[in-house]
Amino acid sequence: MSCLIQAQDFATWQKNQTTNKKRMSLSDKQFDPSRLTYGGNFGLTFASVTYVDISPMVGYRVTDRLTPGVGITYTYYREKYNNLVYQTSFYGGRVFTRYNLFPNIFVHGELEFLNFDHYDFLTAESERIWFTSPIIGAGYMQPAGQRAAFMIYVLYALRSEELNSPYNGNPLIFRLGFFI
Repeated sequence: MSCLIQAQDFATWQKNQTTNKKRMSLSDKQFDPSRLTYGGNFGLTFASVTYVDISPMVGYRVTDRLTPGVGITYTYYREKYNNLVYQTSFYGGRVFTRYNLFPNIFVHGELEFLNFDHYDFLTAESERIWFTSPIIGAGYMQPAGQRAAFMIYVLYALRSEELNSPYNGNPLIFRLGFFI
C-alpha cells in the first residue's frame, strides 16, 4: 500500500512539474519591455514650401523580424504660390507593421489617419477633414551601435489619387527615421 501511495505522490509531483513548465513557458511569452522599440521621423524644409514634421513611433518586436507598432504625427505645412499663401497643420496617427526580410532590408505597411484643412478650389472653401490612407513600401536600416539604427524608407500611398488626398496625386513618400 505504501508503494502505491509513493507512486501516486510521484505522479502528482510529475504533474506539478509539467504544470510549472507550462507556466514558465507562458511567462516567457509575457510582455518584455526590452523588446520595445522607440523612434520616428523628423523632417524640415524651408523655402517657398515650409514643412516641419515630427512623428514619434513605438513598436514591439514580436519576433526578431516582426515589429508592429503605433505612432503619432504632427506636420506644419506652408506654401506660397504667387500672391497666395496656404498653410495648415496636419495631425493624426498611424498603425504600422515592419518585417525584416534580411538584417538591413525591411518591408513596411501602415494605416495612416490624418486631419488637415482641405481646400476645395472649385468652391474656394476650406474644411477640416480626416483622411485615412494605407501606405506600403520598403526600406534600408543602417545600425548605429548595438541598439540603434537609422532608416530610410520609400513608401507608396495607395489613396494618393483621390480628390481630398493630402498626397495630391504624388504617391511616393520618402522618409528618414531612427529607432532605438
